[in-house]
Amino acid sequence: MKYQRLRIIHDDLKSFLRGWYHWIVKPDPRREEWLEESRGMNCLGESTIRINWREELGEINENRISNIDLGCRLINGTRLEPNQIFSLRRFLKDASVKDGFREGPMVVNNQLVYSTGGGLCLVSTVLFNAALNANLEILEKHCHSTDLWGEDRFIGLGLDATYAYGLKDLKLRNSFTKPVYINLTLDRSSLLVECTIRSGQTPVGSVTISTEILQELLLEEEGGKELRKGWMVQTSRQVETSQVRKVTYDKIEKYNPFYIDRSIKPTIVE
Repeated sequence: MKYQRLRIIHDDLKSFLRGWYHWIVKPDPRREEWLEESRGMNCLGESTIRINWREELGEINENRISNIDLGCRLINGTRLEPNQIFSLRRFLKDASVKDGFREGPMVVNNQLVYSTGGGLCLVSTVLFNAALNANLEILEKHCHSTDLWGEDRFIGLGLDATYAYGLKDLKLRNSFTKPVYINLTLDRSSLLVECTIRSGQTPVGSVTISTEILQELLLEEEGGKELRKGWMVQTSRQVETSQVRKVTYDKIEKYNPFYIDRSIKPTIVE
């Protein structure tokens, strides 16, 4: 707990020094009103991800879906005025039991563990991709430390966004001249998580997102162990108008290679 408080202080200090702190919004009870206000406005960007039902997780499946649903409801309807900043930490906080979160799957030290709030990375990921398509300014974003699921990953390399309280946040700025509205929902019947970002702002141009694998990362072979490859991946966003083509997001990220030990069952992390 002591280190957690220090991490929060450190994160707030970074935001203060970068001139962000006083622009960061907090959850607001007017979100339902703002959702109604945004209906019919221009869609600047959207993203949809279907939750993979993983049989090997057993009853944890329902827990992670509950976490995703709660995470969506905490964010849905948020409005950002021009220059205001969205910080995922202000909405999800430490994803504790007292706030209604349950034990779900989470990656810690290259291993799958069960921890309170597990599964929320899907919320941060779908929100990041909608913001990317909407050409919002991405101030902070982190990929997962490893490509844990390999070919069964729920989204392409470079497009995932993880969340760890006080350590890894998702921060977005409204760089437009009009407010933007975040609509984030889970359809439990179809298991679709959808994020739409709307505004009275007219889209500024054509947005193109591209990812490129720069390098494949390997470890020395060890007998009897299954290697999961690592990657260096570059993600870019270009916005093209009739006058100019401009890169508005460019980030290189690393996924560490590791060995999978299938004899180790997921543990519960308090």
